Amino acid sequence: MKMPFKTGTNAILRFGMERRIKRISTLVMILVIISVIGFILMTVLGTSSLLFGSSTGTAWYIALSAMEFIAIAVNAASNCASEIAGEKARQTLDLLICSQMTPKSIIRGKLLSNFLFSLLIVAVMLPFYAVIYLFGGFTPISVVEFILYMLNWVFCVSATGIFFSSVIKKSAPATVLTIAFWAAFIIADGLFALLWEGVKEYLNYSLGIAFANTFDYPPILWINPVTGFVMLFLLQIAGFSGVASSTTAEIVQVVAPIILGVVLPVIISIVSVKLAERAIDPMRSRKNSGGI
Repeated sequence: MKMPFKTGTNAILRFGMERRIKRISTLVMILVIISVIGFILMTVLGTSSLLFGSSTGTAWYIALSAMEFIAIAVNAASNCASEIAGEKARQTLDLLICSQMTPKSIIRGKLLSNFLFSLLIVAVMLPFYAVIYLFGGFTPISVVEFILYMLNWVFCVSATGIFFSSVIKKSAPATVLTIAFWAAFIIADGLFALLWEGVKEYLNYSLGIAFANTFDYPPILWINPVTGFVMLFLLQIAGFSGVASSTTAEIVQVVAPIILGVVLPVIISIVSVKLAERAIDPMRSRKNSGGI
């Protein structure tokens, strides 16, 4: 028998979007994001061309993109981390599981509803790009490339938020753990790179063991989202022709972080979603507890 349209992922997806659009807090949050970013662009970045050493339009484009990614990623993490944990707190998760919806439908429906809301914020931010485009320094294709690259990481952050929400009973700890996980990932990767450079210097000057410096920075930083975004901006500003004229090592250290920034979030997203589905699956819980 064919399932009704309103069951499964579609029901969760539609309900999640309707709930967010109808809440006054959604409008307030969007207005706050627009106001803060607009205020920073119009006041703090007045001398950005001097700080970045490039055209004002390019500097504003990089600054706006960075602020947009941080705002959307933090919002996605907090929203997704409260989804399943919120159902547990309201004691409605069991009702969803007992309905015709599968754990897969519940997890993916909530994840997609949050991701579509992130798309709404991206659409709201487009007029800012239209304004700074008047200064030049970047192309519309650059904006599209950044948005697609950013959304890949935003979806990954959302997926990890759903995972932590499925294994933790309260929304606040799940949100803190999600943000702390990504902050630790970025910072720990950078600290490990600094530590490795320090070890290399010590071995070189103290023991006479020299290492070949093939790249300008440690390859461990290739998996860091910050490195990926920096290299994406560098490639957009310098152009592929400017990068292609460099040595092979210089091309690799620019292109590799971007490629890993596309592949790695997909892998993390798939693993996080699968683990979240297993975490709320009552049949697996019964098996783990010794039941059928």
